[in-house]
Amino acid sequence: MRAKRYEVAVNYKLIGENFMEYYHLPWVHPELVKVSRMEDHYRWQGPGMYTGMCTTPVSQNTEAGGWEGLPPLGSLDEDDARSGRFVWLFPNTAVVVLPNHAFVIIAHPEAPDFTVEETFLLSHPESVDVEGSGAALGQLMRFWNLVNLQDVEIVERVQEGIFNPAYRGGRMCYRFEEPLHRFQNMVVDKMVGIDRVPPGDEVEMSQMFVDPAEASDRTN
Repeated sequence: MRAKRYEVAVNYKLIGENFMEYYHLPWVHPELVKVSRMEDHYRWQGPGMYTGMCTTPVSQNTEAGGWEGLPPLGSLDEDDARSGRFVWLFPNTAVVVLPNHAFVIIAHPEAPDFTVEETFLLSHPESVDVEGSGAALGQLMRFWNLVNLQDVEIVERVQEGIFNPAYRGGRMCYRFEEPLHRFQNMVVDKMVGIDRVPPGDEVEMSQMFVDPAEASDRTN
């Protein structure tokens, strides 16, 4: 296991919403978007107090790093051996499960504008019982740290923006911000004392960023 702590000048809910929203990747995460491509993102949502998405397939590492290095678990089926699952558990925990490791973020709200993140890189004994596993774990941790620091910078800028009196809010984009809407409804339910579990999608997985040419072919 590897662990790292971050202090973030932001409300914890913005950390969650940033985790759920993926169209910021090309501008905020130039390294990550090469191993988790936009066209490989799927909404993956069942009933429960969480928001979920999936990347399949996970792309190969680049010079900047990536999620490969350790071998995947031999017990995985073909689909899980090539996919990454991303879940935000209400209210404050992110769980990322990849073929060879898991990454967990626990966002502890310390104040309305301050959160302590505890992060953990977890690996199965089968994946680390190989030569060079120490270097591979180090590479994974450096890559996650790079991605997380990029997110820290952007969410702190969002915090500043929404606290500006000039900001009046706005509409959400249903297709790409539905997970945020789902999460905000969970928050509101708890604030007003409503006890309910959000339903899942009729289609378990739906591609989020469809190539216009492919979409045209499907309708013709």
